[in-house]
Amino acid sequence: MEHNTRLIERLWAKAAAFVLLVIFLMGLVVSALAVIIGWEHGFYIKHTDEIIQDSLDGYALIDSERFLTSYLFEGQDAVLSNGCNFTCDIYDEDQQLLSQNHNTVADCYEYEFEFIAYYDSSGDLFIDSAQMFKSADDVLGYDVSTYTVKAYVLKDSVPGDNYYVSSLAIRFISYMRYRGIAIAAVCALLSVILFIFLMCASGHRAGYEGIYAGPVT
Repeated sequence: MEHNTRLIERLWAKAAAFVLLVIFLMGLVVSALAVIIGWEHGFYIKHTDEIIQDSLDGYALIDSERFLTSYLFEGQDAVLSNGCNFTCDIYDEDQQLLSQNHNTVADCYEYEFEFIAYYDSSGDLFIDSAQMFKSADDVLGYDVSTYTVKAYVLKDSVPGDNYYVSSLAIRFISYMRYRGIAIAAVCALLSVILFIFLMCASGHRAGYEGIYAGPVT
């Protein structure tokens, strides 16, 4: 008891406790936010591969449109020269294969996107995701063609593009998803302990009996 009494009178102990309290509160807030965001994105109900596949969907859509654009403007050779972890096959509206680029036997995340290509009144070619239109009738008045792109992204991605970086980040977040809950709980517990210590130490100062009304202590 005597040791505890001396400790709560020390300014360095109060300062250290305050700094640690701030650090643990920040850790609690960050961990809690990470858990909430992870829950909203299904990190606690999906397998890691499902999370990665859903997260890479946007990149795959962009690259599918880029590959289709290269094919329509520059031909097959331009398509073959693209890609690192991404490949795709292009089909016309009758599902006839136009461009085959996927030839790996490695495990891949698979996607399928539909695009509408049309020429405007000035003769310029535009390519948009079919998701932007209810049907090809929405672009009536133009010469419309519909294409399907079946995209493939390597599960074991190699360094060189956004797929690799994103996969690493998501795997790390997925690995930490349950540890985030534990970190938040530990930070909350330590924050409560430090807060109680500071409340008990408030008003105590070495060399004085009773409560000392100081600006800090």
